Amino acid sequence: MADKKYTKLPVIHQTPVIKNFFDTTVEQLFSKANVETMSAYVGRREEDLLSAKDTYILQPTADRDKFSLEPAVSTIDQTTGKSTNIMFYEDYINVLKSYGVNTLNQNSIFDSEAYTFLPPVNIDKFVNYQEYFWSPNGPTPVIVEGTSTSPINIEKDIVGKKSFTTPAGTKLKSGMVITFAGNYVIPNKFKDENRYIVEGVGESIILHNKDQNFATVFSTEDYIQFDQTIIGIDDNLIVTSPTGTYFNSGGLQGITNYESWGQLVAGGEYTQVGAPDYTFDQTDPQSGLPLWNGYVAPLGSQLVYTVGGAGAFDIEPYDSDNTQENPDYIIMERGSTDNNVWSRINFWHHKNTFLDVGDQLPPKDKRAVRPIIEFDRNIELQNFGLTGKFAVDMSAEGYVQSEIVGRPTGASIDSVTLQPGNTILLASDDASVSQHAYIISDDGSENVVLTRVADATSPAGLLDGQAGFVPYVAQVGDVITVKFGSKYQGIEYYWSGTEWKAGQQKTKINTPIEFVMYDSNKVRLE
Repeated sequence: MADKKYTKLPVIHQTPVIKNFFDTTVEQLFSKANVETMSAYVGRREEDLLSAKDTYILQPTADRDKFSLEPAVSTIDQTTGKSTNIMFYEDYINVLKSYGVNTLNQNSIFDSEAYTFLPPVNIDKFVNYQEYFWSPNGPTPVIVEGTSTSPINIEKDIVGKKSFTTPAGTKLKSGMVITFAGNYVIPNKFKDENRYIVEGVGESIILHNKDQNFATVFSTEDYIQFDQTIIGIDDNLIVTSPTGTYFNSGGLQGITNYESWGQLVAGGEYTQVGAPDYTFDQTDPQSGLPLWNGYVAPLGSQLVYTVGGAGAFDIEPYDSDNTQENPDYIIMERGSTDNNVWSRINFWHHKNTFLDVGDQLPPKDKRAVRPIIEFDRNIELQNFGLTGKFAVDMSAEGYVQSEIVGRPTGASIDSVTLQPGNTILLASDDASVSQHAYIISDDGSENVVLTRVADATSPAGLLDGQAGFVPYVAQVGDVITVKFGSKYQGIEYYWSGTEWKAGQQKTKINTPIEFVMYDSNKVRLE
């Protein structure tokens, strides 16, 4: 062998390290090519072309011997028509083996068309379901505040972004519950103790309003005793005696002439303590509304507190829970644009959302015991609208406007009181009327007056009839949900362009969802 080039170096540089370096680099440039001349075939032996005299190059494996010149497997995107992945045949077979496919008889694998099915569901909830708990309350909210040096514009800094880290260093995660506070957070509509469930981290962050209505056909908001409650004979707020019904007015501290009228004594009954020092014409010092009207209610009637003012108790879900305590295994991702009930009534939370805020895990009976089928949000539903707008307190289906205006404010429709402040949908009236939603008010003589609900674009504080007021006008695909009622509770109406139609209903837990189907050309299948 000719002298190697490293020997031309000074002796002092002819070290083992230099020798190894030259062997793998410089020497290769001056060595003769290791080329072996051969004359043979490579590839598959076709019966109609194979001759006994033909010579083939032997391959290291049987697969290489049979498929050494076979085309690679190319994956084509059906939408774009472009190749998204190319893999050599042998590698492709090895991948199939890793998935548990029997590759001994490869003809049986490739002789016919085969398809894989990946439904649009949350794979983690489907596979790792035991990590999730059904909890209507959810984890303790994380308070998000801005600072003078790091203010937060929620609509620009959080919504639609892939990620967000609070000034305090907390990274938002999908499923966590947050609430905004402080003077350095805008817009204000996201504050006022509203709670939001974070979704879409890593793609496009969505803030799902946790405190929106929970009404369904079979399950609704479960109000605490100082919210909307039908008083029954066994209710601990009252006692029936020969001299009348006594009411324990707990929760009204701070109101002038406050007195708890009634005291629990031995035997588990209430007894009157002195004479009440309030009068039924007393009004709230802030709102001016009758303070005790509806607070002391006769047996069997509805106890409803005044909304707004010093003595008010609100009737929103923030003070309530949902009666659907049983886990539901067919749901949709929270934050669907149509705000359908499968998306709204989704109380599955990963265990880490509780542990991250120091909460104890919910009871074991709330842990998922089988795969959760949570469909991707925004899949189009059959017989449903497209855009969730808001909820109303009642539906007046079967009535027209003229049959409601002028009724006493104590009257009811669909078992819901025509109470000032309640919202109502006139689903059966002409389009010129039904395209709006209405707020019930009092004409001063305890008769019903209806005013239109403001649109989101209407200047804040303006009322129907005032200059600049913009009423809500239904658009095709709008969805409005009904909170209360013996017949229409939980109904989700959608606007067809001329009328409100009752959409697809969820009548019980684990109700399957009906979706609109399209073919590969995006043509709707009816």
